[in-house]
Amino acid sequence: MIASLMALSLLQSGCGRKAWPRAAQSNNQMTVLELKTYRQGEEGIIEGVLMGLEEGKGAGQDFSGFRIYHTAFPLSAEPCEGCPIQYTDVSDQRAKLDEAGRFLIELGGLKKGEVHFFELRVLGADGSLGPSSTRVKLIRASNK
Repeated sequence: MIASLMALSLLQSGCGRKAWPRAAQSNNQMTVLELKTYRQGEEGIIEGVLMGLEEGKGAGQDFSGFRIYHTAFPLSAEPCEGCPIQYTDVSDQRAKLDEAGRFLIELGGLKKGEVHFFELRVLGADGSLGPSSTRVKLIRASNK
């Protein structure tokens, strides 16, 4: 009986797992600042500034685009400010930067009568993701 308890304790302590697995840490520190949305005709526009580009590289050489998280709600069911929401559409999109790191992304296919929410993460040239931006919204009224 004692021998079986000792064998059992040796087997349990030898599994090799020392900590819970974690996602690899990204060294991509490029972030989106001054994020805003507006309408231009039938299109939605996201505009902002990219910060954290490496010094000495050309504008955007270590940058490949943005991962855009999007979801929409009917105007009558808009969630409260700061309430958690689940993004239903995720896409990667390229964007050009000016010398100051400013960018502009055109958004097509936004339905009327909905409020649209967006968050962006910067995609590095190596595919790494930067931290999430602030959440912004764009209201597409049904009568406009």
